[in-house]
Amino acid sequence: MFRPRNISGGIFLIGLALAIIIGHNLFLPIFFVTLAFTSLFASGELDNPQARFGSLSGFVWLLTLALCFLTGQWALILLGIGATIILRAYQNPINDRMRSWTNNPPPPTYQAPPPTAYYQPPSPQAPERSYNEGYPPAEPVRPAEQPPVASDPYAAEQYDRPQTNYPVQPPPIQQ
Repeated sequence: MFRPRNISGGIFLIGLALAIIIGHNLFLPIFFVTLAFTSLFASGELDNPQARFGSLSGFVWLLTLALCFLTGQWALILLGIGATIILRAYQNPINDRMRSWTNNPPPPTYQAPPPTAYYQPPSPQAPERSYNEGYPPAEPVRPAEQPPVASDPYAAEQYDRPQTNYPVQPPPIQQ
């Protein structure tokens, strides 16, 4: 099926020219209506359902802005908020309907690959014990490594004091 690409660019240029030619009081409403329809036609050119729905949501908001600039009533933003809430509530049916318009097949469902048997080397384990035998005795704890004993008394002393050289402070003066 033929799907025209970049039709939204042509719509934008025609709408921009009309907005400039028609006049300065209606420039912003015409410009936002042009952007809205550009977004609507761009949604038909997209394959990603989230991007397609985002373009449709942009269409609603750009029309809302055009209506606000046309009437000067900024409370009409609530109309755009309500329309967006309704669109979000029906997002999946709208995406399915838009997919049928463009003849795109539904996205493939993910199927997990079959589990593969990985080689696990046998681990040396102690033979299983029955419940009544209790826990096996703990392994003996090895003593901590002791510092080497040297014939020089100052060599063994280096392990007992910190390695940092602190400045020597004079004792406090007594009065």
